[in-house]
Amino acid sequence: MPTLAPSELLARLGLPSTLRLGATAETTSPIARTPLHLDALDAALDGGLPRGQLSEIVGPSSCGKTALLYSFLATGTGRGEVVALVDLADAFSPPAAAAAGIDLARTLWVRPASVRDAMRCAELLLEASGFGAVAIDLGTAARGARISTATGFRLARAARRSGAAVTLLADERVAGTFAALGLVVRPLRQHWSRRGHGPTLFDGFEAEVVLVRNKLGAPGRAITVRLASP
Repeated sequence: MPTLAPSELLARLGLPSTLRLGATAETTSPIARTPLHLDALDAALDGGLPRGQLSEIVGPSSCGKTALLYSFLATGTGRGEVVALVDLADAFSPPAAAAAGIDLARTLWVRPASVRDAMRCAELLLEASGFGAVAIDLGTAARGARISTATGFRLARAARRSGAAVTLLADERVAGTFAALGLVVRPLRQHWSRRGHGPTLFDGFEAEVVLVRNKLGAPGRAITVRLASP
């Protein structure tokens, strides 16, 4: 059978003339983003965390992941969307979340018992649709592990179908190639203040956020941000 040139193959298939080999809807359509309201970081991320994709934010305890999580959820509820937090780390503080601008009436808080339960909860939430943002906080529970190929595939596919911004938080990277975006957070310095003769208060800290994986652009950027104490 003779080999056909690409143009002849397209002509025989009867595809629209606007379709080019190697082009897909994903590469030509703009990707919606959920900003974190940290100007330098949002600029590096082309507007924020991508919707319809799985992002991963990792780093040690007290590095600033929770502050980024609260900014992420506050953006969603601020838009009038319903958001969900799958909280295996059991670290969510409703008073601190409300102070960070999260509308608790628009927030579904799930407390699973294991990593497996957490991933399954996230899949079910995304399959149900209706959520603008879904976060999975694994804490230290997934240390030294990786989510399975089947789980990673299902979660990434569910994110794409739902159109929600999906963010996975852990001490270290667990999503591998299934994450479209990977951020590593490293603490730099703490900030303290004292008013008059009152007690010394923790005001927050500076952290370095390194874009270690970016399927939608260029990785390798490092951004220093000031994070408030959640």
